[in-house]
Amino acid sequence: MSVAFAQFDEPLAWLIRGLIEYGWVDVSRGSAIPPGTVGGFDLSFIPTSQARSGLLLRVPATAGGQRHSEDDTYIFEVQLTSLNSGSGFTVRCADCNYLQEFGFDPGNPGWAAGYIHQGLSEYVPEYVRWRMGGGELTWAQRQGVPEVDSEPCTASLATWIGQQLSQRQTFDTNLWGAGKVATGPLIGDPNTPLSPIATVGNHAGASGRGQSPADAVRATLNGPANALMAAIGIGGVCAALVVPHILGIYGCFGVV
Repeated sequence: MSVAFAQFDEPLAWLIRGLIEYGWVDVSRGSAIPPGTVGGFDLSFIPTSQARSGLLLRVPATAGGQRHSEDDTYIFEVQLTSLNSGSGFTVRCADCNYLQEFGFDPGNPGWAAGYIHQGLSEYVPEYVRWRMGGGELTWAQRQGVPEVDSEPCTASLATWIGQQLSQRQTFDTNLWGAGKVATGPLIGDPNTPLSPIATVGNHAGASGRGQSPADAVRATLNGPANALMAAIGIGGVCAALVVPHILGIYGCFGVV
């Protein structure tokens, strides 16, 4: 495949396609997230900001079929960023104490979406369980998740997305005229060889290679509720520990 859809072959286009293939739905016009879906993506801010405001992922605050009514939905900002390994994405949600980098590999353009999908589908339920158990972030912890210096997508892609939205087009598999086909490894499939694409913060080893996405995420999470509890213990110190150059931080408690 030479393009993600239409004439576009750039990281953001491949991210959109990958999210669709991993089951995320378009909620750019405010539609509800269907039950049983990991979440929805919102492209509404991309045309005016040329993606600097990020693609938004809306994830229900659920765990084990239960929804945390107080939080209801978490909004993750996915922004284009320049990493040491090249282009990539940084996913941020201060309400979840979450900040993480994911590399983009042009040779496997759909893999970044797979890592993001796996990371959030593992992390959010753990965080929700912690919240349901009485956990609550401090003001300092929320403030300790820094803003991201994002990169723009191409003007042509931003304009094209704006045109599609104005025509009330839904972003789904019809973008490339095909049924649902995975662009990257089916994470968790034991028959599929898995290999991380590049340094993706906490989701890879020191070299960023040699560990499957599923195993890497599980090893990194290792009970985020416990990590969150530890972070609460240090209170305002959390904000002071944030480093200027982000290298895979889970909020304030996971610095590589």
